[in-house]
Amino acid sequence: MTRPNQPSRARITRFLKARKYDERVGAGAPLYLAAVLEYLTIEVLELAGNAARDNKKTRIVPRHIQLAVGNDEELSKLLGDITIANGGVMPNIQNLLLPKKVCVFRVSYVMDMLLFN
Repeated sequence: MTRPNQPSRARITRFLKARKYDERVGAGAPLYLAAVLEYLTIEVLELAGNAARDNKKTRIVPRHIQLAVGNDEELSKLLGDITIANGGVMPNIQNLLLPKKVCVFRVSYVMDMLLFN
């Protein structure tokens, strides 16, 4: 018995046979593929749910999926070449554009030298 969101073995078998990936499709191939698809779905939805919660939203929108895939190293490698509609772009500020940090030790040392000499 399959759960409502679980891909069925019969449907995957039908798709594998219709696409003609091979002459024959083994009995274990659809089960393995269904397990992989279920795992990837759960992983993406979990990370997208975390991104939605971080943005104080209750619904997952394509932006949250884009953030989830972009921030995860393995999913980014797997889904790096795809475009998610309405996903936007990953937030990225180049280091050159950030304000330069002033070393506090140098400033305090110089101030001490000026005040006490």
